[in-house]
Amino acid sequence: MLSEIQLNSEFQEELRSLAWQGHTEEAIKLLRKQTKLAPHEATLVVQELMVGRVFPQAEGGATESGGPSAVIDDDLLNRLHILVAQDPFKRTAAIQLLRDHTGMGVRDAKRFIDAL
Repeated sequence: MLSEIQLNSEFQEELRSLAWQGHTEEAIKLLRKQTKLAPHEATLVVQELMVGRVFPQAEGGATESGGPSAVIDDDLLNRLHILVAQDPFKRTAAIQLLRDHTGMGVRDAKRFIDAL
């Protein structure tokens, strides 16, 4: 069910930001309006976004180069710090988030997260 969902990265960031600011219901409503998901599906998607999951890009949502960006900006770095600080189990989510945004390999992403 969730594996079939595709959202562009800007929309994922908007939803994640809303949820992290305590506006989870607003994020769910916005997601339902844009995607026509059932309430329980939208809730699961927002919860997954909050723990750092990155959904595949919707058609035409790739970066200009056609792949992930190698840039680690302040927003990404802050999200990685939050994930690592929340819980040791979030390290996996942080590693995946970093890999999805930068195209890093598992070993490099793990080293980067361990150095935070």
